[in-house]
Amino acid sequence: MVVANRPWLDRWLGIVAAVAPSLAVIAGLTHYAVTRDVAGVRFLALYVAPMFLAAPLWLRHRLVGFDQRSAVMHTIDAVVLALAVARFGFGEMLPFSGHMLFLTYTAITVNAAGYRWLAVVLLIETTIFKLILWRDPASWSVGLGLGAAAGIIAMMMQRRQ
Repeated sequence: MVVANRPWLDRWLGIVAAVAPSLAVIAGLTHYAVTRDVAGVRFLALYVAPMFLAAPLWLRHRLVGFDQRSAVMHTIDAVVLALAVARFGFGEMLPFSGHMLFLTYTAITVNAAGYRWLAVVLLIETTIFKLILWRDPASWSVGLGLGAAAGIIAMMMQRRQ
């Protein structure tokens, strides 16, 4: 089913990658215009918007070779994505950084150099937010560890195929 709809999914994800970050930036600027809250605009425009770019681009990369990956690989991908989104939705109730989890995992598992560079830049940005602005080494380190562990497991599973 996914393979048959790949061209449509690829186009749709490309549109989402272009539009969703723009909407987050607009929301941040609107928030700032109303509240004059710099932290709010910084959060939406610089922290949330880049993930709205990275996630659909990552999904586009995962569509390539989708039918060659095992159900275990698809499950790991889905769990990592679900946990990262859950962290965005439930916030500090979950003890890990969804950004660090997702970006570390995807930097390890995607072979495309352009995407890896994006992930590395966003990992640096997330590190600045987590460690310098928010002084949150706990969620940063747990997210980094979980993402690295999931990425290493996924790569080991892929080599077995």
